[in-house]
Amino acid sequence: MLCQFVLFPLIGYGTAVLFDLPTPSAITLLVITSSPSGHFSSWWCSILNADLPLSLTMTALSTMAGVFLLPLNVFIYTSTAYTDVEPTSRNSALRSIDYGVLLTTVGVVSLAIAFGMYCGSNFASP
Repeated sequence: MLCQFVLFPLIGYGTAVLFDLPTPSAITLLVITSSPSGHFSSWWCSILNADLPLSLTMTALSTMAGVFLLPLNVFIYTSTAYTDVEPTSRNSALRSIDYGVLLTTVGVVSLAIAFGMYCGSNFASP
């Protein structure tokens, strides 16, 4: 998980700075490189008869850690690279984010996951 939440975002940041990407493209790249992954690895583990429970556990742990580490990484790298020259408009990329919509989206997704886990543990499958 160290590579996923430290190395990959750093590579995304370096890529955005190296190629001088516009702010929306750079922030998108930072979000993608900071996002937890591993869902495709479960498929490969199933096909290759690898340790599927370990893969699922690591995917679940990285997803839970990503709830906190993804916003932290995006905040660190956008506040480092995308500040305006004028001191009054510092971190304008961060100010342009609608945090209400962001929190609502995280809440809806979290409730859906919790509801699915509840149904999966309390109702037997046919």
